[in-house]
Amino acid sequence: MDAKELYEKIDEYMDKEVTLEGWIRNHRKQKEFGFIATVVNSNKNFSDYKPKGKLVVMFGSEADGLCNELLNLADEKLTIKMANNVESLNLALCAGIVLYKLQE
Repeated sequence: MDAKELYEKIDEYMDKEVTLEGWIRNHRKQKEFGFIATVVNSNKNFSDYKPKGKLVVMFGSEADGLCNELLNLADEKLTIKMANNVESLNLALCAGIVLYKLQE
């Protein structure tokens, strides 16, 4: 592929409206990644999760969590076990815990 063809491909891609939801749907069809969502209340504990292959981990905001559209696209909804007197974890702390556990 020469430079002109490359620029045409980039222009073609940039002209398409790509949403996060659309990107996830596309990659789920291709089974390229597993998609997990971190949620406050789930009966599945993250510490028990055994990843298989490449993952996309979705984190929501502290106040609102993930939107329903993204939650519905997740293969797994997982919760980080917390002490009884803790309502939620800071997003950065949650991401750090998840990424550390995934690399073990």
